[in-house]
Amino acid sequence: MRIINTLLQPAKKIFKGMFAMSVLYAIAFVCVFVFDSCKKNDLVKDDHGLARTRFMNALKTQKEKVGSTAFGAYALNNKSQIGGGKGKLMVENPNNPVYEPIYVDYPPGTNPEIYPIQAVNNVSQLAELLYATDGTVQYEPTPTNSGNTIVVDVQAINQALDPVILEAKQYLYAKGFTPNDITDMIAEHNGTQQDLVPFVIGLTWAETQAPVEITKNYNPFISTANAKLNAQDYINCAVAALGVDILYALSQSTLSTWSIPLMKKAFGTVAKKVLGPIGVAITIASFGFCLYATDHIQQH
Repeated sequence: MRIINTLLQPAKKIFKGMFAMSVLYAIAFVCVFVFDSCKKNDLVKDDHGLARTRFMNALKTQKEKVGSTAFGAYALNNKSQIGGGKGKLMVENPNNPVYEPIYVDYPPGTNPEIYPIQAVNNVSQLAELLYATDGTVQYEPTPTNSGNTIVVDVQAINQALDPVILEAKQYLYAKGFTPNDITDMIAEHNGTQQDLVPFVIGLTWAETQAPVEITKNYNPFISTANAKLNAQDYINCAVAALGVDILYALSQSTLSTWSIPLMKKAFGTVAKKVLGPIGVAITIASFGFCLYATDHIQQH
């Protein structure tokens, strides 16, 4: 009997080792399964518009924070502060990568004394200036825009955009995107995560406006029958801020028939126009200014 036990001892050790490894593999499998389940639970499934509602609510909430982001104007040639108004962000080092200069180019005939760049203290005021003058934001200095320079706190803008970006991703997950799909889409079109915000603004419009015929001359303020602001006003103003050309491109097919490759292609249209976090911030601020104007028109 002792001889048999002696002979079986190595086999018992091997069996115990195999049993222990099996237990470890089982535990590892359960951990991976639970982790994967948690990741999937983080994604909002297509739940009859919940992801869209959450995105629009985040957009509504954060537009105030984005619009109030303060910045200061400075003369590019000598890097000296020229704006001293209340709320200005004092920039000690304009070359700090956290800050980026932008340049406002006015149409010919615009009187800069009526619309002084020094009076622009935040993103919302910049959106109002662009609306009033039909000016454009440019990212490189030229002979006509170098005197209208503004320093933008990009870090503050990104922080204000983060909650909206999160909900934009959740919206795309609900449409079938994976995190890798989003990463690949951004890389393919040289975009940024911030570009997801105007992209989803456009998709929410396409999702809710399928019955409406859109042309390149579409005006979201025509035939406003409501006496007060509602969800449709939010969508119309977001699209007005985004631009009719993007709206027209997105309206050529109903969202329900879009594949992920087609939506990725549409993202390229947005990424080319919006130009990073500064462009996204201006889009959202323009959205807020549009709402104010719409509400003002409806009350008179």
